[in-house]
Amino acid sequence: MAEKNHIDSRIPQPVKTQANLLPTQPAPNYMITRPTKSIGIALVLALLFGPIGLFYASITGGIVMFFVCGIINLIGLLMLGIGLIITIPLSSILCAIWAYFSVSDYNEKLLNGQL
Repeated sequence: MAEKNHIDSRIPQPVKTQANLLPTQPAPNYMITRPTKSIGIALVLALLFGPIGLFYASITGGIVMFFVCGIINLIGLLMLGIGLIITIPLSSILCAIWAYFSVSDYNEKLLNGQL
């Protein structure tokens, strides 16, 4: 019996403090907001920088269009460079279209609370 009391005395007992006796306060409410993306900025970046500018609107879109535009511009280069007159503006226009739809979708999801 004496050993059992000795073991029980080593177990820490909860200490009652003034903080434990106060009623709990409700946790503060936080609202995390995200800014919407500008369609104008997305279009300008995509037109000026192509797939690199598309990274503002969509990371996935920037990666995909980087490879797609690379293939399109390689085809233009194989036409003795004359094809680049067509393929470089074409790839920038494709990036601008992707940027428009990507930013529109992002803003719609953000305003509907889905993000």
